[in-house]
Amino acid sequence: MGKALETAKTLAIANRKGGCGKTMTAVSLATGLVRQGKRVLAIDADSQGSMSVSFGISEPDKLTVMLATAMTHIVNEADFDPLAGVIYNPEGVDVMPANSNLAALEIFLAGIIGRETVLRQYIERVSINSN
Repeated sequence: MGKALETAKTLAIANRKGGCGKTMTAVSLATGLVRQGKRVLAIDADSQGSMSVSFGISEPDKLTVMLATAMTHIVNEADFDPLAGVIYNPEGVDVMPANSNLAALEIFLAGIIGRETVLRQYIERVSINSN
């Protein structure tokens, strides 16, 4: 009998305060999970893109597809590939990068009903399409 697929887990590192180690915690946790043989998609949800840079994406503001792009497609109920924009890292931690476009999307989302579910909807689509 083959090895059963492990259920995907979603972990969030969040705090309103800046400079408290969210990025370093996320990078370290993702790297540690990969070293244990887990598949990891790190989703950078910070418009500064610090986690993206930490994983070697040197200029996230020059990317054409990133988290803000995927979330915009969800808000607009557009059909899209949720894995488009994911950068596959040879060390094993795949990254959905963020950049300054996310700040503009946050302002736009402020007036949208159900805004708190947009990221969750993206995560659900990625989970379905990555199996």
